[in-house]
Amino acid sequence: EYREGIFQVRIDPRHLNNTDPADFGLEGEWLANAEVRAFVFETADGWGVEAAVAWSPYDYVPHNGAVIGFNTSLNGATQPDGGRDVKLIWSLWDTADRAWLDPSVLGIGVFKDDFR
Repeated sequence: EYREGIFQVRIDPRHLNNTDPADFGLEGEWLANAEVRAFVFETADGWGVEAAVAWSPYDYVPHNGAVIGFNTSLNGATQPDGGRDVKLIWSLWDTADRAWLDPSVLGIGVFKDDFR
């Protein structure tokens, strides 16, 4: 379950071209102690995000090979009423769209100190 140190951040295009990465409209679950900064920006084909999460509130020091839960999804809402008509989920384990509620189905992120 989501709890202190296991949190969810939702970032969407409502904050396109924000100029303050600390004030981009932080939304999600268990964010009370989360330190997240992000830029939301336009691209030639839509929008993108660059985000950073501080480890210090969680007494965690990432190292080469460390694995964390990580997921990203894309919600497509093209219906006139704003309803979602597509959702793409990055995690192979989230086959029933449950990551928003159950972090055990998140994908994984692996820290690498050398990307070559």
